[in-house]
Amino acid sequence: MDAVMQLLVSTSPFGYISKNMKKILNDFLAYETLGKSYAYQYLNSCYYKELTLLICLMTSYKNISNGKKINIDNLNIGTKILFQKEYYVFNGQDNESEGYSLIQLHKKNPVTRILKKDVIEAGASVVSSTKRRKVVSVKEDFGKQLGLSSISWTNEDSVIVILEKKILNKIMDVQFSLNGKSSYLGEFCAIKYLKESMILEQLPHSNSTEKPMVIFSSNMGAVIEYLDENDGEISEKRVYIIGDKWFENGQFSNLLTLEDACSDFNIPMTVFSSVPSIMDQSKFKFLKKMEKEFCWLESEAFSEMDISFKFVSSNKAFRNYLDKLDEYLEEIREIHLLRYLDKLLKRFLKMNYSKITGNSESLEQQMIIISEYMEKLNLEETEEIAEILYNIYCNRFGYQNKKIIDLVRNEDKCALIVMDEMVEETKEIYINDDMITVLPYSEAIFEDLYGAFGTIILLSPYAKDRKKWLSSYVSNRIIVVFPDIQKKYFSYSLKKDKRIIQDLYKLDDSYFERDSAYLKAIDKYFEKNKKETIRTDNSSEEKLLFDELDREDNAQKSYSILIDSLMKAVSEVESENESQFVNVVRGIGLESGRNLLGTEFGKIFILQDNYCRKVDVSKIEIGQNIVEFEIPYSDSFYRTQFKKYNFKDEYLNLSNITENIKLDYFWKKILLDYIEQGEVTSAQFKERMDKLGAPYKTKSFYGSWSSIEKMPILPRDSSFIYYIGILTGNSKLINESDKYYSASEKVKRNLNQERDKLIDSFDGQNLDEIIKDESIASYSIDKVILVEGIDIEDVPRYLTNKILGGSR
Repeated sequence: MDAVMQLLVSTSPFGYISKNMKKILNDFLAYETLGKSYAYQYLNSCYYKELTLLICLMTSYKNISNGKKINIDNLNIGTKILFQKEYYVFNGQDNESEGYSLIQLHKKNPVTRILKKDVIEAGASVVSSTKRRKVVSVKEDFGKQLGLSSISWTNEDSVIVILEKKILNKIMDVQFSLNGKSSYLGEFCAIKYLKESMILEQLPHSNSTEKPMVIFSSNMGAVIEYLDENDGEISEKRVYIIGDKWFENGQFSNLLTLEDACSDFNIPMTVFSSVPSIMDQSKFKFLKKMEKEFCWLESEAFSEMDISFKFVSSNKAFRNYLDKLDEYLEEIREIHLLRYLDKLLKRFLKMNYSKITGNSESLEQQMIIISEYMEKLNLEETEEIAEILYNIYCNRFGYQNKKIIDLVRNEDKCALIVMDEMVEETKEIYINDDMITVLPYSEAIFEDLYGAFGTIILLSPYAKDRKKWLSSYVSNRIIVVFPDIQKKYFSYSLKKDKRIIQDLYKLDDSYFERDSAYLKAIDKYFEKNKKETIRTDNSSEEKLLFDELDREDNAQKSYSILIDSLMKAVSEVESENESQFVNVVRGIGLESGRNLLGTEFGKIFILQDNYCRKVDVSKIEIGQNIVEFEIPYSDSFYRTQFKKYNFKDEYLNLSNITENIKLDYFWKKILLDYIEQGEVTSAQFKERMDKLGAPYKTKSFYGSWSSIEKMPILPRDSSFIYYIGILTGNSKLINESDKYYSASEKVKRNLNQERDKLIDSFDGQNLDEIIKDESIASYSIDKVILVEGIDIEDVPRYLTNKILGGSR
């Protein structure tokens, strides 16, 4: 495997591979020989791309170096094979000789070759499909690069890799220099992607003719279903799970289910993540199921790491106002309809704890949002709560924060880590200080951050952010600054951290001494604060309160639940017709209680001085007004036109009717005539299509395609039109289903483009002028009260960048 490692390190497609990262990769190669299921956590999550590449390189290397050959005795006549860079059909043993017959494919004058059994077996591989293009054998180049004089052609070794789609996209663009030529990973390591629909999709730059060596998926549920459907009888020899995402609340139950499935089917699994991802007692339910656990609890480079905790003092008035607000919070959190208000108030408090100096535009904006929201709810206590918030804001607590920061920082470069919402205004405060860098809690920790700062200060972090930065060993000196009014629950939270680290040491028995700097810091803290140390006999009610204060609202989970509920409410035909999936990166809460899911490059309209401005979703801010216009989608407009033409010959022969519209209407006329004349019900329609062997669809699906009132423009693929041809006995639809499908696809695309062009024209226009357009059925305006960063993959595009009715 040395040659494989050397290829990866010399290529370094994602930048310099550090000493620690090389150790991770070598650990992987060593632990693979154990043949067991295991979990592995590094200090941060920066290594996933390199590790994924190594898995692919190693799998490909195993295949070309294992000496295995195809067995001709197991081949069926008609099997397609690749032999000496050309595609053939295996035609069995030749009657006149001891050889075997191969018939050339994709040639005007195909040649039949009669070859000996050992010659074919030594150089042939079975393929799932063929191409007309010239075959380029990158496998041979890969073998030569690794020093192999000959290679095996079978893909006997294969694995499943579960990881986030955004990482996979970067992996597929990687090129290696092989034997003097640049080649994509997928050209010598056949790769496919398992979708939620259980379809194995071809990925860019990947060999589509061979059996895949690596099956990627970003949907753990699909992999579980894949194992169950095949009763564990799969060719893949191991399942890899890569990333912190799978330990989050929205995914963790799937991880447990997958482990059960792998265990039942005796398929080893390996899970790679970061230490922060498992710094929660609930994750041990999974870790204890693994046969081995490897965790970076210590770091040789930062063996002298010093972690300390400083508390910001508060005055009596500040504490009194907080107590008053807490009384209201206790009532509010019990009322389900006020969950947004509860979230807004907690966020206001957290922002106050992160404030430096006296004034804060972010906090002032938050107070306005809360007051307006309470007024909208007609809350009786609106004035009282608003007054409490104002008094909390006016307190001098922010100055105390700055005083502590100035006291603990030294002459070295310092990183100040603050709440994401407070980053920009904190940067303004230190704009002339070259020795301090302001970063958000959510900042990704990469290897180049190590040693960049002599001191790192965490300002009032959430528990998960504290664990992230303290367990990553990113600096030799880290200071956590926290409000003294929360000292009791902070101590309780540290005790939980201590228990987790101790339990990790029990699971990972490779350490001789418990030398974790994090653990030492906790012990030192409790030794120093013996008199104030929280008792172990706290009431269960008090512990629940501590847990709630210590936990940031899980926006990821909330939005995932919302998306699931919205998808379930959509009919099969609608979801099939809008089958494109995207990643959601912004969750936006609106004053009405509705939500908006924003994509990375999504755009929406906001209202400024009654003018519509189209802006990036990523730039939406709290307090802005979003305006949305209801314009019938292409399917609705299409059905109106559909009724207008009504398939009359004089309409279809008009010069303004395009050829695509004629072809589109033609095949649907065939279908609707068949339904109407035969009085076919949706149940009968389904039964007849099932008998013909059409892909499974529900009764409601066929009901939609039976009515001009519900009929969409486009089926998922041309096979539907093909089976309609068989059902109706129409040879044109049978023989040219692709042509008719293509026509319908273009009709839909043109209608969408016309609608998009109209919407784009609203940018910069006065709202009063826009709503005069007859195309607009209605419009709505809603104020932004929450903006949250999330990362949810495979969300149907039709649910994004628009106001959604569901509430979280």
